[in-house]
Amino acid sequence: MKILEKLSVKLNLTSTELKIFLFLLLSLIIGFLINVWKTNQNSEYFEFDYSKQDSIFYSSIDKIEKEDSLVNENNISNVKNDSINLKQNKNEKLVLPKKEKTNKIIKINTASENEIGSLPGIGIKTAKNIIEYRNKKGSISKAEELLNVKGIGKSKLEKIRMLLNFDK
Repeated sequence: MKILEKLSVKLNLTSTELKIFLFLLLSLIIGFLINVWKTNQNSEYFEFDYSKQDSIFYSSIDKIEKEDSLVNENNISNVKNDSINLKQNKNEKLVLPKKEKTNKIIKINTASENEIGSLPGIGIKTAKNIIEYRNKKGSISKAEELLNVKGIGKSKLEKIRMLLNFDK
């Protein structure tokens, strides 16, 4: 005990603090020794031969590539252009293609939201606004009434004027 007392005086620690310090130091040393011993015990590494799995994988890739090339050669004329293709821009963000607009005449007083939304420059939100206006005010009799709808200005009205039919 005299050694601990001398050490605690030299380190300027109480005897309890010195005991805790020595306990932590001893735990650290024992942990390190156990770790070194376990590492030496597990020094043998298992070697696996993946050649069989690799050959199966590569042969399946070859089959897929051959099937794809046959599909592309034989059925290229059957591919439709109306499928959605996602494209990536330089910032790696996905960009959806724009909705196709129609050039057919729409009966504005009976048209659905999707039909109205297919007009050039008119989106779904503006189509909803037109339907709300139509429900509040009744049937729309002339193109200028659409200027009262939020989202439609003079330039937008000029784009769609020729595509509107005001029959009920």
